[in-house]
Amino acid sequence: MLAASSSQHDALVERLLARGAAIDAKAYDGVTALMTAAWYGHDNIVERLFARGAAFIPSDDGRTPYDMAGISGNQHKRFEIRGW
Repeated sequence: MLAASSSQHDALVERLLARGAAIDAKAYDGVTALMTAAWYGHDNIVERLFARGAAFIPSDDGRTPYDMAGISGNQHKRFEIRGW
């Protein structure tokens, strides 16, 4: 899920979700698929993950998807995430 969301593979993200992939699975540093999609500015994946119930949880160092979007310069997505 992390690789698909960071690479903007919409169809693969959808297939993984349909097959029951753990939407909030974390990488070694606590980063989730939602965070990687926000970091890379993949708006459609961020929206899909939220719609499917992705949790707004922090990474191991305390960063949230909102923070990740801001750090990477995706300010437009940052404000959308804040509204969720």
